[in-house]
Amino acid sequence: MPVSLGTINIRKYGPLQKDLAMKLGRLNLIFGHNEQGKTLIVEFLVRSLFEGTSGWYLRENPLNGRISIDGLPDKHVFTPDTSIKLDSLLLDQDNALPQNFARLLVVKGAELAFIQGKKNGINRSILKEYLSGTGILDSIEGRISQTLKSTSIEQTQLIGPKRGEIKRIEELETSLKNIDGLLQQLDEQFSEGGRAQIRENIEELEQEQKKLDQSKRYSAYKLAQHIHRKKERLSQIPDTAVLDLSNRITEYHSLLSRFTDNQEKVAKLESNVKNTQWLRSAILLLETLPQARKSSPDRFFLAASGAALISSVVFIFIDTPPAVLASILVAVFFAALYIIRLQKSAAAAVQQDQYQNILQEFRRRFPEEKTDLASMKTALEILQADYYNYEQLTNQISQQQLSLETQRQLVESLFSNHQIDTLKPQEWKNQLEGLKGLRSNLINDIHSLELELTALQIDPQDYISEDPGTVFSLEEWERNISEIEKLEFENQQAEASLQSLKQLLCAQTQDDISTPWDQIIQNLQKIRQDTVDEYKKCYSYAAGKIILLDTLNKLRIHEDEKIQEALMDPGILAPLWKITGKYDNLELIEDQLFISGPHDRFKLSDLSSGAQEQVLLAMRLGIASRLFAGQPAFFILDDAFQHADWQRRVSLIEETIRIVKSGWQILYFTMDDHIRELFTIRGKNTLDEDFRLFELGDS
Repeated sequence: MPVSLGTINIRKYGPLQKDLAMKLGRLNLIFGHNEQGKTLIVEFLVRSLFEGTSGWYLRENPLNGRISIDGLPDKHVFTPDTSIKLDSLLLDQDNALPQNFARLLVVKGAELAFIQGKKNGINRSILKEYLSGTGILDSIEGRISQTLKSTSIEQTQLIGPKRGEIKRIEELETSLKNIDGLLQQLDEQFSEGGRAQIRENIEELEQEQKKLDQSKRYSAYKLAQHIHRKKERLSQIPDTAVLDLSNRITEYHSLLSRFTDNQEKVAKLESNVKNTQWLRSAILLLETLPQARKSSPDRFFLAASGAALISSVVFIFIDTPPAVLASILVAVFFAALYIIRLQKSAAAAVQQDQYQNILQEFRRRFPEEKTDLASMKTALEILQADYYNYEQLTNQISQQQLSLETQRQLVESLFSNHQIDTLKPQEWKNQLEGLKGLRSNLINDIHSLELELTALQIDPQDYISEDPGTVFSLEEWERNISEIEKLEFENQQAEASLQSLKQLLCAQTQDDISTPWDQIIQNLQKIRQDTVDEYKKCYSYAAGKIILLDTLNKLRIHEDEKIQEALMDPGILAPLWKITGKYDNLELIEDQLFISGPHDRFKLSDLSSGAQEQVLLAMRLGIASRLFAGQPAFFILDDAFQHADWQRRVSLIEETIRIVKSGWQILYFTMDDHIRELFTIRGKNTLDEDFRLFELGDS
């Protein structure tokens, strides 16, 4: 059965201003600010539940209370004074548990690492203790710092990395030098200087800043009004209207271009059309005129008429009246025939001249053609297509003239909507570009004004419409801010320099700043002697451990294979994969723990602090689950995520909730408002009644 904490009851004492009675759920958040007893409660839990707390660095804890545990065969209540602790009961039930398994269940002081101060938070000795049960040598070695492991003794000189004990020894040497330096500065004097003048200047600048603030708010108001007017004007020139006007103008010029092209085509066809009309008339006329050549009337009729007339004269003399009459009639008859023939000959001559004139004109108009009626008809057929095209173009020109006038009136109407008087079509494009430019300028002006308004960072509710009488200048505003900050810094420097020497001395002596000078000097001299004594002690301590380490290395029995087999246990690897989402394998090489996934392999110490925290949390869960034979238990986390950045906190809290859902109980102590908010939101949303919030400061 899973082991979990049931209830915690603590009597009020000191920072605990009330009795605590907490009935715990699966996820329990105990929130309290500094000096509200949070750390006391954590240490109370450790003292009440676990033995061997000397290595926990616990303070004296006067709290009285009791803790009930669920999941044990018998009912037990634990207090700081009970002789039998939870770890003893569990060890009696399961001899496979290591002696200090309690450290798996408790993270104290925001330290997720198994070993405080170690970069990757875990080493071989811890793994041996928890996974092999025979890590005594590593346990001893674990008390020797990595610094000393990397240090050697050469002619009484400690040669090693500048950290840990070696660093402390060097710090002691440095401290001695600093103390000697401070003793040389005791005669230095500090004056008040110009602090009063600095304060006065700051006050004057702050008054000026208040005036600038009023003018800044008024400037923001004016900018907002200007932007409003610009937007109103822009709304009068919508993009759709400008686009429509542009399309209309384009359509007009396109129509005008077609109209001009048709006019040019008509002009080119006019000569052919005239020739076509002339050919039609000429052909009709030629078809009515004879093609005979010009001829003179027959003189026989004239001679016959003369002979008959002479005969009538003769018959008159011989007095033969019938013969005279007959001769006269014959003369008249032949004379009439002659006259008729003469008239026909004259008419034929005229027609022949017309015929020849038409042919001559045809030859002039069409010099390359033959001058006959057939050629004229052939030429007419060729020109007939141009004539029909001419008629179609003429009709199109008439329609286009109407369309152009309609389009012109429409464009002028659109221009008038923007208060632009009637223009000539050739001026339209310039006016359109001007309208586009106006719209573009309005947009740019609005954008610039909005940027300027945003830069002022004034809420619209803080605008003032009344002119304060001061012209706002952003440069002056920023200059005043900079000058105030500079003067305040100088003032702080002046204040700090007044007691800088005393503070330096008090930092060495740990005296209060109000301590008299002679007492501080006496204490500093004592500290110097103590520093010399500590230096000797630290040197002896470091040298002794280096010699001990050499002995341990000779006695060590390597159990890497056994540890690695335990590290491959699914009970450890499963939570590792669930929490990290990308690592599924652990490997111990010498004293370095390697972690890997399907594609990557890293030293645990090379991972980011957030990734290390996830791995260490997963290993705590996996090792604890393995030690408890897969049964969930509980974790006590004292601000384990306090040092994580805000984004990593979200990830760690999500993983914590996932652990709770798998059956584990979590008690998370925090003084961080952000962590409380994250736990509260996610806990209530995902766990409902299994989430409990206890606030220590509530009355």
